[in-house]
Amino acid sequence: MDNALNNIGGQRANQPTQDVYCATQTINCWMSSSAFASPASGTLGNQGINTLRGPGYFDVDFALSRRFTVREKHTVELRWEAFNVLNHPNFVNPTGATNSSNFGKDSG
Repeated sequence: MDNALNNIGGQRANQPTQDVYCATQTINCWMSSSAFASPASGTLGNQGINTLRGPGYFDVDFALSRRFTVREKHTVELRWEAFNVLNHPNFVNPTGATNSSNFGKDSG
């Protein structure tokens, strides 16, 4: 979308409201599309850089190991590892392109 008419991509929208997030944030509604508007032709939007936040990332990994000496120069190591122990889902950031039908939704 080239509202500024300068052939440079990645232009930001106008943000007329302070609260841009859905009341209940889910992967289908993270940001409200009504909180953004296209700027007038030939102008730049007023939304700041890096002002939006995604769902975040949370992960717990666990490892347990024990090394045993068999002989003077020989050892055996037993190792047990578990990844994402709490089975917590981590979603990607929502689509931020205001001209996308998936705006404000988890894209993957």
